[in-house]
Amino acid sequence: MQVAVPLQAIGLTANQVALEFKVADHVTKYDDIMDYYITGDSAPIGRMNFAY
Repeated sequence: MQVAVPLQAIGLTANQVALEFKVADHVTKYDDIMDYYITGDSAPIGRMNFAY
C-alpha cells in the first residue's frame, strides 16, 4: 500500500518532517516488542525501524 499526504495538509515543511516506520504482519502480540522476534514477519527485524 502507498499513501501520499501533502506536507501542507499536516502543517509541515520538508525541513520539519521525519518519519520512522516498521512493516509487520502475523505478529501475535502487537504490544510486546519482543514478540516481533519470534512470530510473524517484520521488516526490519526486532526493535529497529526504517527512518526517512
